[in-house]
Amino acid sequence: MSDEKIEDFLELSEEQAINYNFASDGEEADRSALAKEVYGKLFSFYDNDKFYKQTFEWFNTEKKGYEDLTGDTLITWRIPIMKRYYNQAYKSLKDDKKNQIKDILKKYAPFDGPVEFAENADKEKMQLSNYYVLGNLGLTPTWGGINSKRALCFNDCYDAFLRLLKNFYQQNGNEYINDCIVGQAILEQKDYFESYKDISNVTNNDKVTDDNNAFNNFINVNLLQDFTDGYDENNTYNVKKLASSETFEEYVKESAKVINARSKRMWKELQTK
Repeated sequence: MSDEKIEDFLELSEEQAINYNFASDGEEADRSALAKEVYGKLFSFYDNDKFYKQTFEWFNTEKKGYEDLTGDTLITWRIPIMKRYYNQAYKSLKDDKKNQIKDILKKYAPFDGPVEFAENADKEKMQLSNYYVLGNLGLTPTWGGINSKRALCFNDCYDAFLRLLKNFYQQNGNEYINDCIVGQAILEQKDYFESYKDISNVTNNDKVTDDNNAFNNFINVNLLQDFTDGYDENNTYNVKKLASSETFEEYVKESAKVINARSKRMWKELQTK
């Protein structure tokens, strides 16, 4: 990629784009220069100070003293391996287990990046790469530690975070009680999430639902429809249950389907910008 990263990226074929390794520029993948340009193209509210101050009354960089939104990798492999499926960090597993994991990822979630990489110059320990592709990139409020806390609480399963967020909206933000630290982090960014109750003045207003359903708005605006599975009795999105997968192979298979579909959705959207 040249300095004109987004222009070069948009010249790729769809297949090249959805398999592109966002870590290939030697930067933190979800916060790389290219990732930031993608966010800017897809999300009218990203990195647009004027828009935030006009649309979200809570937004005040001088008062907060931090960046408003940051890039995030929605689904990762390492934490589910360590905390749910293998009960040990990847780099500490025996070779047969590592090979099993690598075969699963090559089968269901191939991309242009390496399956694993050397964690140090001596290559004593190989670490597993995450799925740094277009459809696995998203935006998260910086303040409150949502990114790190959902990894600890939900094993980095983004569908579990979305279900908790849906619960927040169904509670209308009042008397929202959850012992999980992610719930507390959502409450710290309550004003941000409640802003989705009425965002009809968003530039991409075709992504906003007519009934101002906050959770549906959040899903649509952030191009997360592929994480959903129909609607409930209130015409609110149901969220696919990826985190309930019994095996790591099933988890990767179903997660990769979602991410690949979202990559195609985001790529199609980028072509209209």
